[in-house]
Amino acid sequence: MSTSRKLSKDILVQSPNCFLDSLTYNIEFDEKVNIVDYKGRNEGQLHVSVYPANENGVNFDPEDVNEDPNDLLDKPMYLKLTIHSATGITKNTKLKVTFLDPYDDVEHMTAELEANGSATWNFEHLIKVKMVDSKFLQWLQEGSLTMFVKAFQTDDLDPAMYVGARENTMLDIHGNAVSGGGGGGGNAAAELAKAKSTLATVLQQFKEGERDAASLVAAIDSVVKGTPTPLPNKQVAGPTADELRVQVANLQEELRTLKRKHTMASIGEKRKTREAQNQLAEIALLKVGLNKKAEGTGKEKTAGGGDDKDSKACVIS
Repeated sequence: MSTSRKLSKDILVQSPNCFLDSLTYNIEFDEKVNIVDYKGRNEGQLHVSVYPANENGVNFDPEDVNEDPNDLLDKPMYLKLTIHSATGITKNTKLKVTFLDPYDDVEHMTAELEANGSATWNFEHLIKVKMVDSKFLQWLQEGSLTMFVKAFQTDDLDPAMYVGARENTMLDIHGNAVSGGGGGGGNAAAELAKAKSTLATVLQQFKEGERDAASLVAAIDSVVKGTPTPLPNKQVAGPTADELRVQVANLQEELRTLKRKHTMASIGEKRKTREAQNQLAEIALLKVGLNKKAEGTGKEKTAGGGDDKDSKACVIS
């Protein structure tokens, strides 16, 4: 009779919402939205982008700004959605993301990946809108695209984990029993727990860039030998690879922010130019009207002055 148990399922972590109103101006959505569990705890960030594109999935020029969202009506629209990655994941789990195409309501999903702190998909989907109507335009302006972040959970027993847990349990049982009789078994369990804690700390220091590879190996070697753990150290000058990745990500975010500000400023300048042109046209029309009125008044005065002269001449004669 088999003693193994199996109970696996996808657990919905959270449904982050992506607000796409900027797309009505042909301005892309490119943001990292928070992943929060049902208790309100932050479980990481999901990087999602949606770019206006052509039917081949090629992004529009960022300078190709649409000033009036109503200009999109009765025209096809193509939006390239990309689920880039999840970062800052606080649990070791399998992760996938699903969503419904806002136009045809068909569900799409990424691959299921092991998320040990992060997961990268770069999953792309082209949203094809045959003809933008008022309903879809209103959804873009007021609605949102929901991402369903799902974690895979199972109670299958990993043999290695089971053996390790059994050994720790037996060590604890015998250690407590021997300790109670004056032996040193309890110390062995305490030393094992201390070694695990030290290794976890050293690994975290390496992930945060406080240790380089050589310092990490030296620290692990000290744990194995039971000697004092050396302090964090970086032999190679300059930032670590992780630090460089963070710097690149920050620079990319700044670039996206500047691009968005530039585009919005461009929209504002075009609106001001259009208003100024309208005002100049109105002023020109007023000048034409005033000139015509002035010419008409002058002709009337000239005609009236001639009659008076003739009448005076008749009297003198």
